[in-house]
Amino acid sequence: ELQTLTGVTIYPNPVIDKITVTPKDKGRLHFILYDINGSCLIDKIIDQESQFDMKTFASGVYTIIVWTDKQKIYRSTIIKQ
Repeated sequence: ELQTLTGVTIYPNPVIDKITVTPKDKGRLHFILYDINGSCLIDKIIDQESQFDMKTFASGVYTIIVWTDKQKIYRSTIIKQ
């Protein structure tokens, strides 16, 4: 689970309109969302709970990359309905 590894919670999965990203600790996270073709759709640095609008994105599988302050990189997927 991404939450266990990184201290970040990303929900809901699957998503319909918005995803919520909540860092567990007081560090900054670099959050990147890619579509199936590798196009970067969201690229944000966050330090508190944030919501990202996915209403206009097509249904499918998306890749999430999370970088922590300690330069650790984690990867997960999310499904857009």
